[in-house]
Amino acid sequence: MASPWHFGNTTVRNPVRIRDGLIVMKNPTLNGNLIGKNQESLLAYELNKAGVIKLGTKPDFFGRKWRACFSQLGFITHKFKRNLRSGEMDPKIHEVVKENPQLGLTGLPYELTPSGLRMIEAESVQEQQECMLRALLAYQIPSVVEPKNGDKPFKPFIFILQVLEKLYSLAEPLGLSSVEMGIVQSYRDHSEIDSVIEDIVKHRKERDKAVV
Repeated sequence: MASPWHFGNTTVRNPVRIRDGLIVMKNPTLNGNLIGKNQESLLAYELNKAGVIKLGTKPDFFGRKWRACFSQLGFITHKFKRNLRSGEMDPKIHEVVKENPQLGLTGLPYELTPSGLRMIEAESVQEQQECMLRALLAYQIPSVVEPKNGDKPFKPFIFILQVLEKLYSLAEPLGLSSVEMGIVQSYRDHSEIDSVIEDIVKHRKERDKAVV
């Protein structure tokens, strides 16, 4: 069986803080300029100054974690070329920019994307939730950002919705417990929804027997 899929990291636990972090990212000294320990540390210092995080003993570590979160969600561009220098365009991003000038990107890595800017501009909770939902539904592994995360295309959050839809069609519709979520995460194939449901139903029956 394939290894369980996961998303994100343990540093950015609260999605509500992501927009606050992106607002900090809009600073010209950070936007498109996050290569190297000094800039990673600067991001952490600015996040701390804005009250988004409490700075730890390794600011560059926190900076990298937040940068990774923004990149995974498509709120900033990724860095594809290794050993890229600060201020240097990434060839892969530059190709996309040439084909899609309407995106308004420069070709730099770690630059706010249209999706990231929409999140910053989203003032109501409903608007922010819509931006986050779009980002989550678009999230796919493996991808050019996470090429080693799996073998074939898989969209985790769409998979969760498919599982929930199937669960709600049962005689006793229920959501997912944390244990059942672990079962869902052990699958990486959209064609295996029925197997997931079977495992969850089996778990519930065994749990109910144990309680009795």
